[in-house]
Amino acid sequence: MPLSAGLRDHGFEQVRDPAWLRKRLKVEARRTAWRSLEIELSQTNPAHAFPTGDLFRRLEVGAELVDEQGSVVTHDVTYMRREFRAPSSGVGREQVADERLFNDPRTLELDVACDSSRRGHLRWWVSLQRVTFEGDTDRTRTEIDSESRIAEGKIECHGEN
Repeated sequence: MPLSAGLRDHGFEQVRDPAWLRKRLKVEARRTAWRSLEIELSQTNPAHAFPTGDLFRRLEVGAELVDEQGSVVTHDVTYMRREFRAPSSGVGREQVADERLFNDPRTLELDVACDSSRRGHLRWWVSLQRVTFEGDTDRTRTEIDSESRIAEGKIECHGEN
């Protein structure tokens, strides 16, 4: 948090700046021996969980296999976030899981295999999203309020065995 008039600024303006985010998150993508895609995430200077700030932020980590004609053949997406539910009292929110990135690197495996029958490329991305909260852990009930692409890339897939 930057200093402002001698105090720490809690406005979190930098978490909406893609360039600032890219400096703080190292992302490496590679195909595995099993032909899926691994994406390794690590913070360059860990101090808080990533993403930090309000409880509506999450990282979307995704990939898709795109064929030679440009059509998406298969895709896989996962989220790194805190999950909440409404407590039995009906008041407030209760955290039930925290999947965010902390001090240690984390590797996620996405099921977008290149095999002998699939040619094209793997397109992958990591985005910071701010989503609306729907009161439970059903990811299909969230709406994206804003999104910043932090990293993305492409890995060729030539149908190797």
